[in-house]
Amino acid sequence: LVFCTSVKQAQRFAEVMNRVTPGMAAAVWDKVSKQDRRNLFTEFRAGRLQVLVNVGICGEGFDVPEVEIIVMGRATKSRSLYAQSSARHR
Repeated sequence: LVFCTSVKQAQRFAEVMNRVTPGMAAAVWDKVSKQDRRNLFTEFRAGRLQVLVNVGICGEGFDVPEVEIIVMGRATKSRSLYAQSSARHR
């Protein structure tokens, strides 16, 4: 699970990951339709999508015990934001 600052950064990160293994990563942000988000979350939970790159979507209320790695691809001075993001991993 990757946390990014901007849509452009998230799209680029997913693009680079997909160069390694096509179809392994996808980016999600607020303008992605709810149905597409559900589909991406389902694929991620099932392990068919290895890397989910997000901008402000997978924070509070997003709980996926299958997450193995958290990448903080964004800067923050907020301890609470950092704790909330890193708590996505169990």
